[in-house]
Amino acid sequence: MRSSINDRGPGATEAIVHVVERQPRWVVFLVASAMVGIDVVVWCLATSSGDARDTVAIPVAVAVSVIVAALIVAPQTLTVTPDAVCLRGLLFVRVTVSRADVSRAAVEQVDPLKYGGLGVRAANGALAFVTGRKAALRIETHSRRCYVFTTERAEMLVELIADGNRGG
Repeated sequence: MRSSINDRGPGATEAIVHVVERQPRWVVFLVASAMVGIDVVVWCLATSSGDARDTVAIPVAVAVSVIVAALIVAPQTLTVTPDAVCLRGLLFVRVTVSRADVSRAAVEQVDPLKYGGLGVRAANGALAFVTGRKAALRIETHSRRCYVFTTERAEMLVELIADGNRGG
């Protein structure tokens, strides 16, 4: 885990916090091995049939493997600014929540299986950014949306968000 805090003003509500969470190395290795294994099996099956049309499955399998692997192992970031909380997974998974829209921020212990595994997941009524079995920041909004972000800095982030919402 990598994180940095940049204080832009005299109070905690002016702080900008940027947290980057990555999957453990064993998860990256396991996912990469599984994706290569699946691609090899597809290649063997496609080339053994003798029909050229079956080889179309090879690039499709590779593309699907790359997308699935990227969703699981991509770094996940959370940025708290004076105006918003921004969550980002892969390039196309971006969420910005206005600090005024946050109704509740809390710490919860996350079991990856509850959300369907590691990576960016939509399960149990929440969009979850899961990097392991650990503490997470849970943000609930007035518009009844829920976001979960696993990080060892969850308690500090909850305090920062709560201070900003009290002050604003």
